[in-house]
Amino acid sequence: MNPVPRLTAVGRGLSFWAAVLAVGCTASRPAAPLLRVSPAALRPALPLAKLAPMPFIAAYEVFRDSAPAVWGHGMRLGASWRLNLPEGAALSGLAAVPREGVLVAHSVPEGWNDVLRRLDPAGQEAAAGPFPRYVRGLDILGTGRDAVLLAHEMYRVQVLSWDGRPLWATEKTGAQFAAADLDGDRRPELLAAGGYTGEVAAYDREGKPLWTRADMGHISDLAGGRFLLGPADGVAVLTAGPRESGVTLLDSKGKTLASLAEPCAPLAGTGLDRKGGTALLAILCSGHGAERLRLKLLEAAEGALRVVGENVLGWSELSALRAADLDGDGADELVLGTTAGWVLVYSNRGEWLSERHWFGRITDLAAGDVDGDGREEVVVGVGGHEPAVYLVQVEPGSVRPVVP
Repeated sequence: MNPVPRLTAVGRGLSFWAAVLAVGCTASRPAAPLLRVSPAALRPALPLAKLAPMPFIAAYEVFRDSAPAVWGHGMRLGASWRLNLPEGAALSGLAAVPREGVLVAHSVPEGWNDVLRRLDPAGQEAAAGPFPRYVRGLDILGTGRDAVLLAHEMYRVQVLSWDGRPLWATEKTGAQFAAADLDGDRRPELLAAGGYTGEVAAYDREGKPLWTRADMGHISDLAGGRFLLGPADGVAVLTAGPRESGVTLLDSKGKTLASLAEPCAPLAGTGLDRKGGTALLAILCSGHGAERLRLKLLEAAEGALRVVGENVLGWSELSALRAADLDGDGADELVLGTTAGWVLVYSNRGEWLSERHWFGRITDLAAGDVDGDGREEVVVGVGGHEPAVYLVQVEPGSVRPVVP
């Protein structure tokens, strides 16, 4: 860039050529050298102090309920303990082990493998060991000593032992998986679906294929439950394709019993046990406009699926879904997590019961009676700058004031 000429000589009464000469001399002077700053001078003298996590206070972790006595007189829904994960760690999976505690799988920033941590019902660590990093998600197949762990391994379902050791994997693709008691022996079998491949396959506990369906369309989720009368469970297949979306109910042998077309795409589903009778199927659908997420409750009766309950959730983005008998009355509640940090609780009639917000994304949910008191707990995984795991339960406490 040329310097701006200073025509001060003309103002002093000199000739034009003298002014031009003065300008040329001024322009020919070298500019002052730029000041060079050493990179070391830009570094802070001391590392920035890291803020310690806020202390866990159970009284501050209470949910907001729809009514002061929604869980009964003198009861409350809230978090009873918190596990802080290492900074930068990502949660791989959660599992609630009945009468045992909680399993937490998460990444380690400095390691090649993830870590699998076993916590007792009070949140104290009982054991820890390596966990394969190539698997994601975590669930339990079975109960007691016969139980094994389920996880996603790329496009298959991996079955693991309690200590994270791989046992066997499905032959077919496993974008979704679920458990269902297909023979009525109270020992559930494994269901795996291939997503866009349209395949659903059933396996026994040793990995032997039982049956396969390859004509289901674009599968978004699977759910097993007591949807039918009889000792065996039924299988609900949720499809969300570009041409048609809906729910198909299969029997324990994989045969179609009923189907229901849905104008909105079903994203996830789970079975809801009731006091007596068959279970309901709860599905979350993605709609349009102000009705982006919709809850629907379905019942199988007389060879058909019919809607028995419905609720519009608004502009929520679903990240996790679980059924849990939180108050121990024999009827499941529906617990869902959102990417905005909300945990929402609904009854098996679709009524809003309770909610709690955490700063971060709800990455996973697990449910089970971890302490053996007859009421199931929900394990909540929160991701973000300060990842953590919370145990949420209905427990005795002071009666809270009514929240408007």
